[in-house]
Formats: sequence, C-alpha cells, structure tokens
Amino acid sequence: MKRTVNLCLFLILGFGAITTLAAQDSGGLMTINPNQDDFATIHLQTHKDLPRFGVFDNYLPARTKATRTSYSPEIREKIKTVRTGLSNYSLMVRLKYLAPLMADLDTERLTPMAGNSTKAHRNSVFLQSFLRTRLASSICHAEVCQNLGKGRNEFERLRNYKAFTSKYLGPLQEWAKTFFEDDQVVGYHVSSVSFGRQYDFERKGYWVSHSFGMNNVFSMGKARDMRIVFEPKAPYENNLKNKLGRGNALQFLLKMDEETAERYQTEGITTLYLVKKIKVQHAGKAIDNAAQPIEFKYAHESPEIEIYEDLALTKPLSALSLNDLILKTP
Repeated sequence: MKRTVNLCLFLILGFGAITTLAAQDSGGLMTINPNQDDFATIHLQTHKDLPRFGVFDNYLPARTKATRTSYSPEIREKIKTVRTGLSNYSLMVRLKYLAPLMADLDTERLTPMAGNSTKAHRNSVFLQSFLRTRLASSICHAEVCQNLGKGRNEFERLRNYKAFTSKYLGPLQEWAKTFFEDDQVVGYHVSSVSFGRQYDFERKGYWVSHSFGMNNVFSMGKARDMRIVFEPKAPYENNLKNKLGRGNALQFLLKMDEETAERYQTEGITTLYLVKKIKVQHAGKAIDNAAQPIEFKYAHESPEIEIYEDLALTKPLSALSLNDLILKTP
C-alpha cells in the first residue's frame, strides 16, 4: 500500500536545523548549506560571486601541464570537493523537478521490474533506483542513507528502504525546493577554445570554433538526465542561432595582435578560456515519465564574452561581443 511521506515527521526532525544558505567563500566557492546536519554541504566554484559552470579551475599554477604528478593531495581534495558539489547540486535540482511524479513512488514496498506494467509502476521502479543508486548515498551521510539498497536478504533491504523513506526522503524533498529559486539560475559558463599556428595576418587573429551547446552545466561531462537548449531572447541571439552549424557551433575570428600571437607561440599557449554570463531556466515542461530528461533553456545575460589566458580566470586577455562576431563564411 502506498503512502505519502510524513511531512509532520520532517517538521519535527527539521526544527532548528540550518536553513539553506548560499555564501561566498574567500576561496572562490559558493557554499550551499543543507537543512539538516546529516546532509552534505554543497560547494560550487564561482566567478564574480556567481556559480561557475562548464570548464572548471583545476587549481594548478598557470601553464602547468596537467599530469598525474602535478596534483598535490591538497589540490586533489579541492577538485574532489567541487566535483562532488556539482554532482550533488545536479541531483538536488533533478529531485526538485521529479516532485510531480513522487506520487507514483511506493514507499512501503520495493517495486519489482515487470515487463507488462503501468506507467506508475515504471515510475516507481525508476524513482527507487534514483534514490538507491544516486541520491541517498551521495547527499546523505547517515547510516540509514548509506544502507539504502543494501541488505543480506529482501526483508533487510525492505527495512532499510522504509527507514530511509520515513526519515530522510521528506527533508531531502523540502531542501530540493530551495534549489533553482524562481526556476532559474544566473551564472558564468566557461569554455575552452583552441587555436593553432595558422595566424590570419590580414584579419589579425585566429579562426576558432565555439559551441552554443550547454549540456555540461549540470555535469563536468554531458548530463543525460538534464537537457539544456539555447533559446534566444535578444536579437543578436536569434541571429547567431540562425547561423549555427553542426554541433551548434560557429567559427569566428578571435582577434589578436601579432605581438601577442607570437608570444603565445613562443610560450606554447594554444588554449584560451571564454566566459559568458548566462541564465538557465526550467523549460516549464511537465514530464510523466521519471526516466525522461528534464528540460531547461538558456540565454545570455550579456553579449560580452571575456577571454582569459588561465583556467583560474585571473589573467584577462580581451573581450569580444556576440553582437558583432566576425563569422567564417563557407
């Protein structure tokens, strides 16, 4: 028999707990505090006090080649913190938008796989798997959460599942509501751009390619369960979208004077970092299948793109505008 999560129990357990709070650390991290001590604090890298998405700072000194030996234990710990932080942030955003389907979740019994099943049954299977294999052990440190999905037999596994749903699922859902306030987030997206040795002396720069795909916002790889599409708002964005080629990419001229270009060749610098201020919004599309990707859309908050020499974004080179990119014609 199904039952809803006992919110009264949550209110009792959560009384006096730390409220969700985002604060800027001196180390370029945004800290999101949980509503309960058993849950993990989330740390996100930032740029100009806003979340940083896309290519992350690897904390190595500028122009240090990333090899296995170049990472100290301290740097490895920093990288682990932000990787885990982004992953947990993404899990909480997904939990928030799975809320309409939580009525299909059986909190009393483990839902078996079945070939001939209803949509509600399939949703319960997926949601239980999401909780068991991804959410609980990542977000929650408590023994109850770590034991979810474990057990010597089906009776122990069921006891562990019911212990989690009765004590921790409600508080996690309440915390998830605080993510993506107003169904949107504003931040900076960082992408790398490589350029070769074919300097265009006539145009004074390099021809480079830039993708307007944004599926690495919620993951350092490509997130399969969250889909983000470019949905223009400003006229310059509509113009750019109409010219996108394969892979949502454009080739444009990265202007650079000869002196800088020669210095980069001499020093072996072949990669720069492009930073755009963007707004990511929930697309507002309801889903009826828990396995279905949750859709978001993004647009630019400003046409300006900042260009940096280093991953830490401390060495600005120049800026360009999406309003007047010089595009490469076939």
